[in-house]
Amino acid sequence: MYEDLYLRSWDLAQGIKDLLGHDVSSARVCLFCPGSMSHVMAVWATWMAGHVAVPLCPSTDQARVEHVIMDTKADLVITTVDQVSRVHNFTKAHGQKLIVLDETWWTEPKKVSDLELDSSLPQSPVEPATMKDSSAMIMYTAGMTGTPRGFVYAHSGLGEQIDLVANTWELAASDSVLHSLRLDSVYGAINSLQAPLASGARIKIVPVNDQMSLWSNILGVGLKSGKTLAKINLFPSIPNVYSSLIQSSAELFKDKKTKEYVKSACGKRVRLMVSSTSALSPSVLSQWKNVTGHKILDNFVSTETGTGLETKETQIVRYRDHTRSAHDVLAESAGNTTSIDTEEQEPVMGELRIKLQTDTRELKDGVEVANTDDEKWFNTGDLVEFSGGSHRLWGKLNMTKIRHKGTTIDTLNVEKKLLSNKDIDDCYVVGLGDVKENQQLAALIVLTKTKKVNIDSILEWCSTEMKEEEIPTIFKLVTNIHRDNSGHVDKIKLRPLFHEEDILCFHDCKL
Repeated sequence: MYEDLYLRSWDLAQGIKDLLGHDVSSARVCLFCPGSMSHVMAVWATWMAGHVAVPLCPSTDQARVEHVIMDTKADLVITTVDQVSRVHNFTKAHGQKLIVLDETWWTEPKKVSDLELDSSLPQSPVEPATMKDSSAMIMYTAGMTGTPRGFVYAHSGLGEQIDLVANTWELAASDSVLHSLRLDSVYGAINSLQAPLASGARIKIVPVNDQMSLWSNILGVGLKSGKTLAKINLFPSIPNVYSSLIQSSAELFKDKKTKEYVKSACGKRVRLMVSSTSALSPSVLSQWKNVTGHKILDNFVSTETGTGLETKETQIVRYRDHTRSAHDVLAESAGNTTSIDTEEQEPVMGELRIKLQTDTRELKDGVEVANTDDEKWFNTGDLVEFSGGSHRLWGKLNMTKIRHKGTTIDTLNVEKKLLSNKDIDDCYVVGLGDVKENQQLAALIVLTKTKKVNIDSILEWCSTEMKEEEIPTIFKLVTNIHRDNSGHVDKIKLRPLFHEEDILCFHDCKL
């Protein structure tokens, strides 16, 4: 299988070089392929040809696809027959070359003899040793805090990340990974795909929203067909998938005997279950352990920093004002040593910063810009509580856009509309939930004291003055909203107003 994939990639690399020119190097190639052999083949072929891979995900919206193609100043787009309609007119209008892969690229196994070569695998068109410091991949942020931004990974940095994941997850050729993640994210494209492939592991890709297929592969038997399925022993996923699998388990596994079988099968078959991209709530961790017997390994991954597995240095800080020009370090961790700036080492709340382990460069106007952060510290924008040697995420800063009732909502606009109500003296709106597809709006409101008013009258006003998707799901009446001298809300004082499991999304960047 690996020989077959390598040969197809080698073949495609020749086509890329013929199309772009054999003397061209480090061209940017956008890959708009589904989660299948076509994606891996396109990535490997791009690298073999000496160019930079820019993964795109077919499930993403059209605006993001077009933004990435233009922002990278892409020279070429590789796609498949079933996806070409989404990019053909755009690439034709803006001058990008286009390669469309059809079923002939993967129907029949490819062998060395097919290329009329000797028995050894053909050498990469570009010598790998010369590419160590050159750009390998451009990954884009989710765009939750503004326009998606591109970050460039060199081959050396990408190799370090792959080695880190392989070592931490103890990947081996005997592993089989169940993959249902986005291919335009670090977690999906690098940690859960390229790292296992580099270790010789097997990958099974299934649709993220197909709970029946996910459970079938985890258990090793088709829940509908009863057929035995290939071994799966590693399951990297994300919180909302774990939540949906918990919900579906209640419908699929009803009697005691079946529940016992599920827990037994998961314990025997799967050695590691991993989560990332957002915090797992205690209830999900508990429910998942009840269903499968497994404790999920949680890890920090971001586009800017790459994987945070075994991060050597972290800080919890509090910026002194909204300019974020100066900060106080409340706690600092270096390896297994942690220092806390309090006498009794009580729980510490603040913003998480991570020391960059990998040299990534940001893409600005199509140009790679070296990281200039303070001593290469990256401000994650995550608000965490540090206690007992571990971090627990409870909030995110600078998230103006959230996904509410199927629509992208600007929480600041909602806040302004609520403040236009003469009966509301003060207001602050937050998003709840760290998952794009499943968030809520919560409004803290201080009512005027000049007349009698209640929440019912506020809701009635909202129904006539605001769009349905703009109306908060939750209203909390408070006597005061704590603000500093510049009018910025004290986020830590809001934390006790919500459940422990709620992830609070704030539209400004001041803690």
